[in-house]
Amino acid sequence: MPGDGLRWEDGKSLFGPHLTRAALNGSIPMRRINDMATRIVAAWYQLGQDDTSTWPAPPPEGEGGPNFSSWTHEKIGLLHPGSGDKSTGVVNKFINAAGEGKDSHRPLARQVAAEGTVLVKNDDKILPLSRNGWGNEKKAWTGKVRIGVFGEDAGEGK
Repeated sequence: MPGDGLRWEDGKSLFGPHLTRAALNGSIPMRRINDMATRIVAAWYQLGQDDTSTWPAPPPEGEGGPNFSSWTHEKIGLLHPGSGDKSTGVVNKFINAAGEGKDSHRPLARQVAAEGTVLVKNDDKILPLSRNGWGNEKKAWTGKVRIGVFGEDAGEGK
């Protein structure tokens, strides 16, 4: 997904205006651009975003469509960054995506976090783990323990 952290060595994103330039100068084949667009549009149809009775139409017919720009923090900006088109318009509507009041996402986020919490049973008082392995007299093995911690927030592996 664009913006998911894929970056050049200098830390700049491979997407956004860089992708636009690469498409315009031919360094990315048009079949790849078409594949990327097909994947986005397929999800758009899958979610029913073509149904204007559920989703508001984009401008000029309505107020729907993207409500933020990844390329500027200003309210008014380029509509097509990276291209030669210098047309400007409202690109950031500063929507509170977390919601407020009864529409707030906080209760759901808290519920998901609580349901994802893992409790560990401390059988045989093995916790906390020692850096020297487990030298418990109940266990014959005294070597070091190797443990894997997995997940998005697990940190860098060593």
